[in-house]
Amino acid sequence: MSHLFEIGTTCESIDDVQEARVLIDGENYYAVLCEALRKARKYVCMTGWQFDTRANLAPGADGSRLEFLQFLNELCTANPDLQIFITAWNYSVVYAIEREWFQNVRFALSAHERVHFRFLNHPEAGAAHHEKIVVVDGRWGFTGGLDVCDERWDSRSHKPSDGRRINAHGDQYGPFHDVQMFLAGGAVETLEDFFWQSWVQAGGSQEDRPQKTVNLSFSPDDLSALHERGLPLRCPRVALSRTRVEDNDFHVEELLRRAVDQAEHAIYIENQYFTSKAFVKALIARMCNGKLPKLHIVLVLPEGGHSKKEELVLGGRQRIMLWLVRKLAESNGHHVRVLKSCSRTEEGETVATYIHSKVMTVDDRFVSIGSANLMNRSMRVDHELNASFSAELCETEEQKAALGCDIRHLRASLLAEHAGAAEIDPQLSVRETLALVDRWCNDPNSKLELQELEPPQEDDPFFSMVCDPAAPLDWTNLQKCVDALFDSDQTIVKGAARRVGQRLGVVDIGEEKKSAVGSGP
Repeated sequence: MSHLFEIGTTCESIDDVQEARVLIDGENYYAVLCEALRKARKYVCMTGWQFDTRANLAPGADGSRLEFLQFLNELCTANPDLQIFITAWNYSVVYAIEREWFQNVRFALSAHERVHFRFLNHPEAGAAHHEKIVVVDGRWGFTGGLDVCDERWDSRSHKPSDGRRINAHGDQYGPFHDVQMFLAGGAVETLEDFFWQSWVQAGGSQEDRPQKTVNLSFSPDDLSALHERGLPLRCPRVALSRTRVEDNDFHVEELLRRAVDQAEHAIYIENQYFTSKAFVKALIARMCNGKLPKLHIVLVLPEGGHSKKEELVLGGRQRIMLWLVRKLAESNGHHVRVLKSCSRTEEGETVATYIHSKVMTVDDRFVSIGSANLMNRSMRVDHELNASFSAELCETEEQKAALGCDIRHLRASLLAEHAGAAEIDPQLSVRETLALVDRWCNDPNSKLELQELEPPQEDDPFFSMVCDPAAPLDWTNLQKCVDALFDSDQTIVKGAARRVGQRLGVVDIGEEKKSAVGSGP
């Protein structure tokens, strides 16, 4: 069996870990984050896809709010030595409706003088800065799928109507699921290095970096909320893998591909998307290898996009990928379950929990949690970061057994949450766990449901290429895509490409009309 971890190929670094905990959903992550920020002595570093000044970190049943920027200001007022550094992706106009407007102005006018905010531009066209990092005093680090922004907080119960899920505009939003990692140990210094790389890229200086003046050791008493709210991953080391197209680093893609190649029994995935060509090819290759054992593959995905825009640009492609994987699994003797989690209101309305997490486990030997979606742009274009643990990183059989136990516990806990059930026995075998999943899917009182996968009727490679590219966008490959689409016999694709191409100035209306006239019978 080949090695999963190879620095420079599947990971940026392999670092020591004193403590690793999985924080499931915003209620748990924000509670631990707030305690860590309150205990910050010298500095805090934060980078991410999005930050909202009015994001509510601790909503109360009485309507109380703990808003992000106000909280940071209070921390700086209480501690005259505290410096806070923040970089956030300078987003595309495509996301303008979904983002807080004039965020740099809000920070400039309302932030404490020791809260330093910078917008970060990705160096490649069409790409985003999507990794999420928080470092406190060089002692504690967080990374995963959760940004500190509006409409991310939720409890693990994901009630269809929760009076605490109120956004900055006073409106209620739907159930939202995500997963974040807490790390202590040598890995935190690497996370901090990543942050300062983003700070310099955003126009700052390495000279702004504070010197470490605190004890870096971790004690179980440091963060009480961590042990109440976090699930342990007992592993002495962690591999940090990135996607950085400008450095030709595609660690996450290669790592997940190798993990699929080595799967013996079960692959469990939670992800926001499922459109990565490289990942689907890896699954297909593994399922077509008749020399290896049959797999149980569980995919927990949102049903459709989070917005009409997402559904438009990626919905068709995702349905094709899922249909293909399921059909190939059936023909090769594997088992694939594509699941969703839904609650029902008292009026009988179905409310789906939106899956935003990026989690993958393989057997009881490997788990990866991070920011990378299973889509082309996360594998090849955007800035992404995943933290991964494996039996390969353990030094003794006892450590391997402990990690295996923790992976089973995590997988069982997540499945129980999606089903709206009590915690299940983490010692159940994969076969017993999946038999329980099947019973849940047939139980009308369970939240867990199989997604219906109808044969896909259409795909739109033009939209997929623009919104889920496998390489940075430029006018040359955009033109090639349009040319290829006009050679396709998919009339829906032709129409979409023609309309968008005309708006972009890539397709000349006059020439297109001449072509149509000259092609008659």
